[in-house]
Amino acid sequence: MLRRRRERRERTHDWQTIQQYALWPEQKAYELLRPVVLLGETAAERARETGASERTLHHKADQFDQQGMASLFHKDSTPSPDKARALPPDMRQLIVDLKAEHPGFRPHEIATICFLRFGRKPSDHTVQRVLADGPKPSITMRRYLPYAQIADPYQRRRAIVDLHAEGWSIATISAYLRTPRHRVYEVLLFATRYTRYLDKHGFLRFQNWKLYGERGLGREPVTVWVYEGSLKIEYKTVTLSKYSVELQEDRKHLRQVSNLRLADTPFRSPQLTLIDVGPHEWVLYWRVPPYAPARSTRRIQGMVQLPLFDLPPQEKVVGGNEANAVTHPPPFLHLVPQSSDEPDPLNLE
Repeated sequence: MLRRRRERRERTHDWQTIQQYALWPEQKAYELLRPVVLLGETAAERARETGASERTLHHKADQFDQQGMASLFHKDSTPSPDKARALPPDMRQLIVDLKAEHPGFRPHEIATICFLRFGRKPSDHTVQRVLADGPKPSITMRRYLPYAQIADPYQRRRAIVDLHAEGWSIATISAYLRTPRHRVYEVLLFATRYTRYLDKHGFLRFQNWKLYGERGLGREPVTVWVYEGSLKIEYKTVTLSKYSVELQEDRKHLRQVSNLRLADTPFRSPQLTLIDVGPHEWVLYWRVPPYAPARSTRRIQGMVQLPLFDLPPQEKVVGGNEANAVTHPPPFLHLVPQSSDEPDPLNLE
């Protein structure tokens, strides 16, 4: 007759007894959760029976529903080196896209662009590892043509400004657009960005000029780009209007504005104008007077404001000193007592 290897015990639901029978922590953890995950008891009921925390039972029951028996085993809280340095998927995709768009990128340049985009700067080794085993590039062509192949002069300069705003270095922009470095420096030197608000009629004031943006965007903020020879008004990267400008010697202030070009945008106001006029009959920009300097209030020494009524003098407080008493000039108006013979103007009887 074979000998039993395990001692036969009587079935019980007493938690204290079950704890003594359990040999492993995982076995004890399952017995604690079994009435909840198998029989449908609530965590509150099981907490009253065992003295465990109701919130902990809720959490462990949810983990058991998601992971099964694996949730009962202890996990190492220290992540592996690869997981600790894992980057977000969007950053990993950006790294491989930048390298695909311009193979001349160096790891530290890509890390700088990631910092400007996501606020986190990966190390050079992390960038190299992502380039080695990262996702496939999501782009198949350049965003910008070489500088000489872009027909619009504004778009040529705008490409340099946009790339520099993303974090591209001067040398990388020069190599990517195939243009000399001194041209990149010149464009970035003379490109300036401002923020203005349109009035209710769609105009904005820029220095000593009133410029039209879009009547349908009254009271909205817009961006004003000033390059050498051109001024552009944008709303959320949508072009509203362009002007040809002539700068003064300081390269900051406008001397002359001309050649307005309005763009067809989806922000047009549905309100029709009272008088139907053509685009050349409507004054859309003009010079305005400069801001007047603030006037300072001039004070005249020795001038004293006279009281309007002659009020009775107040008694001095205890401890008052006559030397500190303030003498007031005579009032301009005096209260004249009413005579008993004159009728009361307020008495209507």
